[in-house]
Order: sequence, then structure tokens, then C-alpha cells
Amino acid sequence: MPDRTGNNIISYGYPNGKIGAVRIGFWREPGQIVIRLDDDGIPFDPTSYELPACPARLPMPRGGRGIRLVRHFADELHYLARPVGNQLTLLFHAAHGNAVLPHG
Repeated sequence: MPDRTGNNIISYGYPNGKIGAVRIGFWREPGQIVIRLDDDGIPFDPTSYELPACPARLPMPRGGRGIRLVRHFADELHYLARPVGNQLTLLFHAAHGNAVLPHG
């Protein structure tokens, strides 16, 4: 099963030229940054995807690289199957519980 984060939603969520919608939202909450991806593509839960073993050398084989990166850098991933499509929420916590995240 291919990655489905970011650009891969378009590549794999809408096969055979199917037209659909992808919404990407992001905002800041106290102590964290939230990114949410909503799409009406083929259902896919990246939180339950089993990653292939990490290869001993480069280049890495295709598949799972984007999910591996997202899992590494995001503090939390939450998937919600929608009646039509998917919702994936990524949470990035501040380095310290009470740290102030920069504006920008």
C-alpha cells in the first residue's frame, strides 16, 4: 500500500483520473501546531499501516517513506474515516510543555 500523506493523497487516493477534493488546514493551539488533511479519496488509515523494515543501506525501496517521516516528526497522528473520505490530523507539540511557539 502506498503512502497517503500530502501529495500522495492525489496520486493514490484518486485512481484512474478520478476528480476529488483535498483540504489542508493548519493552526496553532496552546503548546502545539495542528495540521489537518481532509480528502474524499479512497479510504486509507496511515496510522495502522505497517511500515516495511528499514533497509540497511540506501536507496530505500519505494513505499512507506512518507509515512515513516510523518510518524517520526509528528508527536501525534489521528485518523478518522469519514462517510466519504479521510481525515488525518497531525499534532506537533512545543519542545517544552509551556514553551511559546513562534508566530509566523
